Amino acid sequence: MMTRPLQAFLAFLALASFTLSADDFCWVNKTFRWNGVGTVCTEVFPLFGDDFRINYAAARNGALKITLVDAADKKPKPSKVVVSSKQLQSADRKGFSGLEKAYLVIEGDSRGWSVSVDQYLDSVQEWRLKTYQEERGAAQVKKLGVWAEQGAQQFQFTPQEKPWRVTVHNEGEEEGTVRVTVRAVDQRLLFQSSVKTASNVATGWIHTTAPVTITLECGADVPWLVEADTF
Repeated sequence: MMTRPLQAFLAFLALASFTLSADDFCWVNKTFRWNGVGTVCTEVFPLFGDDFRINYAAARNGALKITLVDAADKKPKPSKVVVSSKQLQSADRKGFSGLEKAYLVIEGDSRGWSVSVDQYLDSVQEWRLKTYQEERGAAQVKKLGVWAEQGAQQFQFTPQEKPWRVTVHNEGEEEGTVRVTVRAVDQRLLFQSSVKTASNVATGWIHTTAPVTITLECGADVPWLVEADTF
């Protein structure tokens, strides 16, 4: 028969074991990451824990501004500038408490940048993240539009779904810069980037179904391909 002190000790051990298990958190690095030039919006990404941080690097001390946008379906929280090259802040940036999904507006220049999101997760949350990544990797892409031409062009596009992704390819065999700009009807800049060779791809997400104007700037003999799609 157990004595009360022994019962209390065993109960303490059980509680301590549960506490250690429940608090088994660690930083999962680069759960999402992006590289590019210019102004790009990311896809909506889920946040499986309460804490996360945004890491960033601007090539050759280039300009960089990162805005965190709550992508909640109802009553989203105000957008928050988390990085500004005019007043650089720590890379260990924690987000809003209770933020479940978000996207980033990354505003850089032609020198390029890299951005990633780390999440502070327990084992169950990390498993949910990996499951999401596997499902997203297997998701089918739905084409919304394809345009192929050469030389400078401008056209309008009205997407049927949001968010949607724009991807730009240089289809030429020789190097030639293709600069692409996507603007809203009110001239608000939604996407701006460039590609120089066939091995480069510029891509970003647009979070509106309103009509947009897509402008291509390049030499008259430079062929390009623009794709609009979603998952």
